[in-house]
Amino acid sequence: MGQLKKWILVVDDEDEIRDLIANYLEMNFNDEIRVITAPDGLVASNKLPFQAFDCIITDLKMPKREGQAFIKSIKQSPLNENTPIIVITGAPDPELTKEHPSIHLIEKPMKVQEVAELVRTQIKLGKMDQRLGADLLNALIESINKFLKETLNVNSKQNKPLAKRPGDEPKGEFIRLYNLRIEKKSKNQYVAIGLPKLILDELKKVAGKDIQDYLKLTQAAGSLIFKHAIKLIGPSSLLQLNAESLDGTQESPSLTQLKKSKGLIIPVETDLGEVSIQAFW
Repeated sequence: MGQLKKWILVVDDEDEIRDLIANYLEMNFNDEIRVITAPDGLVASNKLPFQAFDCIITDLKMPKREGQAFIKSIKQSPLNENTPIIVITGAPDPELTKEHPSIHLIEKPMKVQEVAELVRTQIKLGKMDQRLGADLLNALIESINKFLKETLNVNSKQNKPLAKRPGDEPKGEFIRLYNLRIEKKSKNQYVAIGLPKLILDELKKVAGKDIQDYLKLTQAAGSLIFKHAIKLIGPSSLLQLNAESLDGTQESPSLTQLKKSKGLIIPVETDLGEVSIQAFW
């Protein structure tokens, strides 16, 4: 059985160093990781609202946006604020680790083997908030866009992710909630897809059936999205323990529990209302 891939972002303005790290990681982690690269902090910062990462490796001295400013962007990104960061630099700044104790410093000239071992340790430990891995989140984002475009012919635009605080209501007139166990983690994870009534009305037209039960339509929409996400990830040790459809306007034990939880909301805007991916912990 395979496993979910870990997404690694490598940021360095020196092509040789960036390529050396990326190539070495890809060779030594086989199919365990997916490496994304960026030539400076500005390009890297522009990726943060739209992709989740399991580990970020960055230089400090870079053009356009130097490493300190890029790290600030990471810490302000709801999608990546708790992602482990490895800083590789020829000018180590001890104040950086004082401000951010979770950051790991490697001084240039570095040994690429040392970088790989630190990456392996960090992705094994996971994000500090134990949220869903980047591979599943990114697959769900792509799957929702595919469902909207190819199934419903509806254009979509991903908006900036939002942090969900305890007490905030889950998003969506109707919600498809999944209870998951990922790889060997004993703690269950919860992910929900929030859907507006107008999207479900559009699905009813496409299905060509007189379905009046919106919870059944929610189940159908959620199943299409989730199945495509699993197809993108490939065979993995992702176990779906339970799934249920909820009316977001009515009180229920599940909605009460979600309201108490912290989490992350990724809004996807359409002309028919907002679809959302929601992760809870």
